[in-house]
Amino acid sequence: KVNYQSEKIKFIADVLSSIENKNILIADARSKGRFLATEPEPRNDIKGGRIPNSVNLPYSEIVVNNFMKSETDLKAVFNKMNPNNKDVIFSCGSGITAAVLALGADVAGIKNHSVYDGSWTEWGSTAGLPIEK
Repeated sequence: KVNYQSEKIKFIADVLSSIENKNILIADARSKGRFLATEPEPRNDIKGGRIPNSVNLPYSEIVVNNFMKSETDLKAVFNKMNPNNKDVIFSCGSGITAAVLALGADVAGIKNHSVYDGSWTEWGSTAGLPIEK
């Protein structure tokens, strides 16, 4: 049974207003190379870069052999990324691996998170949005 929670989904306006908010952390699940724009995006029409003030947490850091790491290991990963327990908005390329991070956060007992569903595909292709490289 679905338990839709609208506060768990973020949109461009939410992310844009969160960039300068010191109480919110934006975490990107893409590879380090894509995050730093040293690797090309898989879609030719999408610019490289990242959302300003975001941090990188590649989803591969929370899985081993296609399985989620243990609750203890997940807690360590998320606590290292977010030691001050800020609200987190997870992003990625298209929203899928951001959801993997959200699942990992849930397994680790972290509830103050959401997913930017449009992720980098939307952000990197929308004119006028700030981009860091």
